[in-house]
Amino acid sequence: MLKKATIIQMDADSAKIRILPINCMGSNACHECGLCSNGKAGKEAVELWVEGIVGISAGDTVEVEINEPRISIIALTIYMLPLILMFCGGYIGNTFFSSTGLIGGGVAGFGLAILIIYILNRTYMRIRGRIIHKV
Repeated sequence: MLKKATIIQMDADSAKIRILPINCMGSNACHECGLCSNGKAGKEAVELWVEGIVGISAGDTVEVEINEPRISIIALTIYMLPLILMFCGGYIGNTFFSSTGLIGGGVAGFGLAILIIYILNRTYMRIRGRIIHKV
């Protein structure tokens, strides 16, 4: 998905950009892409770091290609992983520690799933983008 953005800050190899909802390319309605969640969370703009290119500076308007994480993978991870690990933990706890281990194993499996989702959210499931060219 292509968006117009303004460079806010530059680093050696990346740029902090601001995407305003009015700069959404290819859509007349603000709510089509869902990137900024405007109207839902009251955000006026999205700011994120993207891979920069040579020849741009703060204040320039650029065209950015946004790669959002796949919704199906996110849904599978958020809903199915805790369920699967909770049942696996309960089964393992019941096998080795009787009925009390069933509850403890289920809680431990659920906690492990929450930890995995937290780590994935900090690394893999982020909105990424790269600057195509200066406008």
